[in-house]
Amino acid sequence: MALLLVLAILAATTILAAHMMLVSESVARDASVAAITGDLKLKAESAADFAFWMHLTDRRLFSNRSLGSSVDSREEFSDFEPWMLDKREHVLFDGTCSVYLGDALKAVSVDNLEKLKESVNVDDSDALDSINQFIDVYNDYTDSNDLLNLYGMEADDYAAKGYRTLPRNNAMQFKAEIYWLENWIDIIPSEITVIPPKGVSLQNKNAKIPFFTASDSDFTNAITDLSESELEAIKEARDLWIHEGIPIEETLDGDLLINLKNRFSFAESNYAEITAVARDATGEIKVVKTITREVNTRQRTIYADRTAQTFSIWEARYD
Repeated sequence: MALLLVLAILAATTILAAHMMLVSESVARDASVAAITGDLKLKAESAADFAFWMHLTDRRLFSNRSLGSSVDSREEFSDFEPWMLDKREHVLFDGTCSVYLGDALKAVSVDNLEKLKESVNVDDSDALDSINQFIDVYNDYTDSNDLLNLYGMEADDYAAKGYRTLPRNNAMQFKAEIYWLENWIDIIPSEITVIPPKGVSLQNKNAKIPFFTASDSDFTNAITDLSESELEAIKEARDLWIHEGIPIEETLDGDLLINLKNRFSFAESNYAEITAVARDATGEIKVVKTITREVNTRQRTIYADRTAQTFSIWEARYD
């Protein structure tokens, strides 16, 4: 009996020791991942800041901000690598970090929802009614009164759905707030433009959608008779520019290119979305940071302070 008791104690001790070893290994592994992730966050932030300054330098050196065209003329003037808002990859830190610069303007801006009607057939009364209803909901969400628009929602309506802190009754501070609004999923076709800091307005919110950041739905909404083969040709031409630097006019049908240029912007706006991807040596751990900033140095709003010493950051997030 005593022998069985001793063996049972030894077995329990062995199991406990093994468990402690596993816990210790797990804690050490988590600590190692946390340390690596912390270093990668610093690397991603450094890469995003470096890209911002390189883009400002590019804008200072080259006044032509057209995208997707031949760079032969600028190469005759300088060997400075193009840092433009065209989603091309820039590799930093011995290949462990990639940076992509894109246009921060998207198809939808919360302060210009009327533009949603441009992608709808004028004879499609149901779609237009849905947009008008959504705009009423948005207006009630952002206005400072309790007066109910025809199709809007006020505090009692949100409370009935369990959202007792809504509406905001002020301007939206974060673009993700639009996802609180009724039927947003049926109305918002693609990404939303960043909301600028308080007191700052987008200079060209009515501009065409940037070609290099447009989604598939942006193309099909803007060109209603676009075929699947034409959409694939557009995406392939864009990829060839991004990955190989082949000008768009060399890979896309002339008529289709003219159609695209009538509906999309092939020139930079003054707002950059900078995405930095930092990876560890194995490539198994990565950190993605995206920063949105104004990039027009002629505008006072590019600065975050009155003394014009610090450039502002409109949005920063880890994806």
